[in-house]
Amino acid sequence: MSLTKEQKSQVVEETTDRLKRADVVIFTNFHGLDMPGMSELRRAMHTSGVDYLVLKKRLLRIAIEQAGLTFEDELAGELGVAFGYDDPTAAARDAYTFAKAHKEEFRIIGGILDGAPATAADIAALATIPSREVLLGQLANVLQSPISGLVRTLKSLSGQQFVIVLQRISETKTA
Repeated sequence: MSLTKEQKSQVVEETTDRLKRADVVIFTNFHGLDMPGMSELRRAMHTSGVDYLVLKKRLLRIAIEQAGLTFEDELAGELGVAFGYDDPTAAARDAYTFAKAHKEEFRIIGGILDGAPATAADIAALATIPSREVLLGQLANVLQSPISGLVRTLKSLSGQQFVIVLQRISETKTA
């Protein structure tokens, strides 16, 4: 069923708004993906706070232009678009994971990352970045490691050994 002019303009307006709000936009080709697979994809993306829509290419091109963005690559096949708002890695990770599991039916074409065109390789690189929580945990571990090493060393020394170690350190600093 074809859309009326009013419906098309509403789709363009909503898509333009989503493009302006999104941190990352991922274009996918889902040719050959059945309905259970599409439902699985949408459910996975929805739990991550990602919108996944099937759009007409012409309407998407108009929305991209109205949003002041550019994407030069060919948008071929059946087109699905993922919009990531708060966590750009979540949208990329969901699309990348699904593409690995459904190689024949689903692939990443490219996208728009922080207002600039991105290739499928860029999206894959973004998908392999650990989540914010994992990165913060790694940072905390790196910052804590020297302190905990010092504490373990001091715990293993007796009082007399501790004094000897401090004396040797002071001798090397003055020499």
